[in-house]
Amino acid sequence: MSRVLVVAVAVALGGCAMVGPDYLRPESPLPAAYVEPVPSGTLAIPQAWWTLYNDATLEELVRSGLERNADVAIASARVEQAEAAVREANATLFFPQVLGDAGVSRARTVPKGTDTTIGLGLATSFEVDVWGKLRRAERSVRAELLASRYGRDTVSLTLVASIARTYFAVRSLDSQYVASEEIYRAVDESAVLARKRADAGI
Repeated sequence: MSRVLVVAVAVALGGCAMVGPDYLRPESPLPAAYVEPVPSGTLAIPQAWWTLYNDATLEELVRSGLERNADVAIASARVEQAEAAVREANATLFFPQVLGDAGVSRARTVPKGTDTTIGLGLATSFEVDVWGKLRRAERSVRAELLASRYGRDTVSLTLVASIARTYFAVRSLDSQYVASEEIYRAVDESAVLARKRADAGI
């Protein structure tokens, strides 16, 4: 009985034992950082790229669109607002804040008549930026200025691209219309010639 028990325990322990090597994840050599390939040549696109077509009509349409478009005006206003915020942040960072107050009051009394009191007040304060609060605020508004400039440029670029695409589509349709008229005249002349040949018995 004890032998059977010993054999059973040995078999059970043998089944629980790990067989074979442990799993090791295969090595996959990856670069530490992504390196963007540098182009061989420089491709410089001018800011007013639509002038490369030397088309006066297109240039006038773009100029009118940039001047009259509401989205461009709103984006430009946001840029001006961000520039004002940057100036305010710089003033708070480097210069003391000066606050002025003025007031006039009148009071009428029976024995003395009317008394006029004029009050002027002036207060100044300057915060020493020990913990970098004002510097970080200045960086924040400067980042907002850059974002508003990029937004304005994006709106302007999208508008100009839409104007140019529509203009060239219209020019293409005009060319197709002229070609269709020429084809119609050629077919009409062929029909007249064929009619004359039929009338002549050919």
